[in-house]
Amino acid sequence: MSSNNDNSNDDDGTGDNGIPVPGNYHTIEAFERRLDDARATPEFCRIPTPVYESLKRYILYGVRTGDFLEGVLTNDLSRAVIHADLGALPEIHAIVRLIYNHVPLGCHSLESGTATRNINKLEDWITGRGYKGIQEDKRREEEATIARLAGKSPEFEPQSHNLSDNMDKPGESS
Repeated sequence: MSSNNDNSNDDDGTGDNGIPVPGNYHTIEAFERRLDDARATPEFCRIPTPVYESLKRYILYGVRTGDFLEGVLTNDLSRAVIHADLGALPEIHAIVRLIYNHVPLGCHSLESGTATRNINKLEDWITGRGYKGIQEDKRREEEATIARLAGKSPEFEPQSHNLSDNMDKPGESS
């Protein structure tokens, strides 16, 4: 299985093969539309709605999922299978493919890793408020950079050029 998450060179938010690359979206709404569009394809349309909606809330907002999806997201097959309901289990392949090919690498551990690392990755995504949190952090970082470049930070604060401070005081000579 090869990941398509890093094939990003189109301005429309898709990679070389047309698969959405989440980091390229400028708004959470655009990413949500792309995720919904992927879900509407024949490959993913049979994923049960409650499973998809839970996955989407996790991806977009960092909302904790149930045990089944946490097992999938942390690459814990035993946990996923044990907690899968009858509707989700037959679609586990589609669920994994949707996650692997259409969501940010930062929110899942399908590649590899230790159990502890994979759980930590999931917890970090939840703590970071999901894709929305990433977008908000990027916006704040951009605003801070703009403010710094506009001279609103101490590093770029304009120097006071009070000429009277540089003039000799009476009785003093240079």
